[in-house]
Amino acid sequence: MIPDPGQASKEIIINLNDSTLCQVVKKEKDIRWLRTSVRKEEEQIATRKSSVITTFFI
Repeated sequence: MIPDPGQASKEIIINLNDSTLCQVVKKEKDIRWLRTSVRKEEEQIATRKSSVITTFFI
């Protein structure tokens, strides 16, 4: 028997007052922020390197 998707979603209950869950969510957000920051920094470094290389060839 295939469960009704609407029924399945009603069975999942998340207690947002659970401090452990809140800590996990916060850590996940922090990790995502760090990954985004590192990616942006890597892009800036790559841009600077390509600018330096272009300057030498001009």
